[in-house]
Amino acid sequence: GLVGTGIIGAAIVGGIASNNSATTPDDDDDVVDPVLSCEGDDEIVDGVCLGTTNTLTSTVTVSGTQTVTKTITVPVTFTYAPTIQ
Repeated sequence: GLVGTGIIGAAIVGGIASNNSATTPDDDDDVVDPVLSCEGDDEIVDGVCLGTTNTLTSTVTVSGTQTVTKTITVPVTFTYAPTIQ
């Protein structure tokens, strides 16, 4: 029993010594930052693409002694995931 315990203890100490001498991989040299891109002139803000489009909401025509036509345009902002190249 004592011999078996000694062998197991020696194996554990050997494993610890072997693991301690292992080298740590240097991931900084292998990692390439991805190139992110958005559609057209949209910009990347906090990792997402930010786009704006003008949406025609309504055309109002008022008649009476005068006729006035006013087009109301509302800018709509939207986000989407960038493309990884």
